[in-house]
Amino acid sequence: MTRDDRQVVEYAHFDHVDYVQKALDRRFTLALTAQVDVGEYRARILAMARAYLAAGIGRADRRRWPVLSFRVADPADPRLAAAQAEAGAVLQGRIYAVDLGRRAEQLAHPSDHRKAHVVVAATAGVFVGALPVVLVNRDGGGWQAVDTV
Repeated sequence: MTRDDRQVVEYAHFDHVDYVQKALDRRFTLALTAQVDVGEYRARILAMARAYLAAGIGRADRRRWPVLSFRVADPADPRLAAAQAEAGAVLQGRIYAVDLGRRAEQLAHPSDHRKAHVVVAATAGVFVGALPVVLVNRDGGGWQAVDTV
């Protein structure tokens, strides 16, 4: 979304996140989490480490670059096909799509004190497949293949 011509992401304000209440309201379940086995968990952690590395985001800066989206990429995703074509590299294995956004400032939500708006100053789109190549697009500047080995 945009606010005052700036890209903004809406989050639940940390002071008002209540997982217990969500569980009581049957809006929070571990059923999906339980489907992630140890191998998949490790693959996701490695994918995130490689995404940050390929995007040039060091450990000291990771807190300023929260994950906006993380998912298993659909092989038929047109964005994945375009990224591979532009970068000249075809990813192998299970592919994860990661979107990161550099936090600029947090604004009060205009109508709900339980939510916050975070201004995104920069973005990085990343596709992570099997070693070694990762595809990265920083701030819409075009897709590049980055070796993370």
